[in-house]
Amino acid sequence: MLVLSALTSKEFSTKPIFNIPKKVNDKGIAFLNSCPHDIDRVYLLNFGSGGVEKMLEPKKYFLLVQYIYEKHGYIPLIISNPGQEYLQKEFIQKFMKHSTIPFIKLDTLSLDEMGALIKNTSFLITPDTGLMHLAMALDRYIYAIFTYTNPILVNPKTDNFIAVYEEFDRETLFKNQNLDEMRLYEMFEVLYTKIKTKTFH
Repeated sequence: MLVLSALTSKEFSTKPIFNIPKKVNDKGIAFLNSCPHDIDRVYLLNFGSGGVEKMLEPKKYFLLVQYIYEKHGYIPLIISNPGQEYLQKEFIQKFMKHSTIPFIKLDTLSLDEMGALIKNTSFLITPDTGLMHLAMALDRYIYAIFTYTNPILVNPKTDNFIAVYEEFDRETLFKNQNLDEMRLYEMFEVLYTKIKTKTFH
């Protein structure tokens, strides 16, 4: 008799796997150490995604960046996504160049190079996209912004993962979210508390 059982997350890990070559990781650390900012006070800011419905409005990204800098002193490393380089360019031109917030503009990097930076910075702010899954594989802190997709589809259920959204139920897998600035700030404080608690242990 053949017995079949459903695969569940209790039996098999759903966590992605990604290995960074040591040479690439060392290069990433060297780059971060060459930056004019404390390596413990920089984070990665990602805009790119496969669909525009997963992208937060640029102005709200800027308000979040401003809040994080003014309240906690973290500096963004702004990611350039292959095929969507305009997102980085327009964000810097429209918002960052007219502010007093320090930032670092990244070149378009390979997946290994991007992984090295994710591994060695404080956290990643990202929509629901490939870099979010890469950060999951590297056990990094992730501030994941869900503007359309229900996080239940991808949530790794770890303390490192902060799902930022307005309202979902288990039956609704896709729903446009109206994220305001206060929600963004509130959820960043959840992330910051986790980082701070881990730092002092």
